[in-house]
Amino acid sequence: MKKPLISLLFLITFNAHAVFWIEVINPCVNVASVYEEVDVFAPASVSDVVKFFFPAFEIPYEATETSMIHIYNTPTGTDGFEVVAENHYRYYGWCYEVDGVMPDVTMDRYIIDPVTTSKIRWFYGYAERINDDWVHYCEPLYNHPDQFICAGQLN
Repeated sequence: MKKPLISLLFLITFNAHAVFWIEVINPCVNVASVYEEVDVFAPASVSDVVKFFFPAFEIPYEATETSMIHIYNTPTGTDGFEVVAENHYRYYGWCYEVDGVMPDVTMDRYIIDPVTTSKIRWFYGYAERINDDWVHYCEPLYNHPDQFICAGQLN
């Protein structure tokens, strides 16, 4: 009886460990500035992964429990707000995807399963409001390199 029990414990331990990738996309070009492999041993929130990953790889960032404020000192607060025209505004910030899907919850509420997750991807985007209607949410800035902080940069 001991042998099957030990084998089962080994399988459970082995299956709980997995590797996935974290990617941080350049705000102005759809190219990874960071692409690193991370070992995870148990389910964790994206927020917990951020607290480990960014300091471990010495990536400048600031985050709250629920959201990313900046990576690599991108504009925040009023500097991350653009008045396009009267009643037309853009709010810039960092968005994340897990395996190509953008979760509809804050990063403290999204739990990464280390067995099934293969990648967390961070990109700089914007939410856009025109005449009191939200027309975009997390639209990647690299799709619009003529806007905001990317305007005038050679890509």
